[in-house]
Amino acid sequence: MSMNWKNIGLFVTFFVMVLVVGYTQSWNTALVIFNMGLISAILSLGVNLQWGYAGLFNIGVMGFVALGGLAAVLVAMPPTMEAVNAGGLRILIGLAMGALTIVGTIQMRKRMAPGRA
Repeated sequence: MSMNWKNIGLFVTFFVMVLVVGYTQSWNTALVIFNMGLISAILSLGVNLQWGYAGLFNIGVMGFVALGGLAAVLVAMPPTMEAVNAGGLRILIGLAMGALTIVGTIQMRKRMAPGRA
């Protein structure tokens, strides 16, 4: 089987499976599956272009995907006070420690002797 017929067969199989899900479960579920497939395809094309053809290793792509997922959850879900109460003061202490670590790292790098490159 040639590569073109293989690709066409895979696309037809995918669309038949989405139709089966739409008729047997719900069309909303089928739309979610189709939407996630499109998002994954676009994401894989972008990563393939950057890592495959350009040879650049950039973890920032996945970081932005994670931030997008976090933003979607924060917008879609109602806030829960139990989560804030569980962390309470420890959340603020953790943020302060992170800020102190960043400030300390910047100060330490300023005082270091320049290296030889």
